[in-house]
Amino acid sequence: VALQPTPWSCLSPFVCSLIQTSVTATGQRPMRSRPTSTLVLVLLAAGARVAAEAQEACADESAATTPHSKLFTAEELAVYNGENGQKIYLAILGDVFDVSTGAQHYAKGRAYHHMAGRDSSRSFTTGDANGVGRTDDIDNLSTDELSAVADWHGFFVNHEVYTRVGKVIGRHYDANGVATGIFPWKKLAEEKKNSQELKVLLPGCNSKWSQDEGSVIWCTTKSGGVTREWIGFPRLLTYANGKKKRC
Repeated sequence: VALQPTPWSCLSPFVCSLIQTSVTATGQRPMRSRPTSTLVLVLLAAGARVAAEAQEACADESAATTPHSKLFTAEELAVYNGENGQKIYLAILGDVFDVSTGAQHYAKGRAYHHMAGRDSSRSFTTGDANGVGRTDDIDNLSTDELSAVADWHGFFVNHEVYTRVGKVIGRHYDANGVATGIFPWKKLAEEKKNSQELKVLLPGCNSKWSQDEGSVIWCTTKSGGVTREWIGFPRLLTYANGKKKRC
């Protein structure tokens, strides 16, 4: 029987001793030698079986602790709401994060407790704290609102303390933990690229306000954060959807 190397930390001291003392002086494993004693054969067989079981246990333990590997149902996630001594988990776009260290924000009675124990992706942009607003449904959100959700997702992914612990089965991940592709990451990336290009083409203005002069708007060769050779003139830019305007 060919065994893969087994971490000694997964074996009992007795088994470690049994296997280690079975190694020949030349460093070869005893299974490659020809034992002449029935006792040696018995000991080797027992050691091999225990080693195999320990190796399997180590593999199971490793799989169980693989980051992001745990799948939650909505009911299982709901348990982690910080009440009755439980940890505080929240989900956004299907990814589950342990935010227990942020209890001052997410514990019962705190401002964002409505996000604990569930996927409230929509709430991250609408601010809904009650009823149907606390949902993972992102349908009909505008590009700006979707971008806000994506930014919040990035906040949790890159947080120094909060950790990602798994996925919740639902709108964003199926029962096998495979992403459904419902969130328009590609579209948002294209929108962001187009927005950056537009800012270079039509950079913003400088502005200030004072009680004596009121609002003052002007352009320079560096206004809008874009360094260029031309100055330009203040103009009001209205986006195609009519919902956003800027100088």
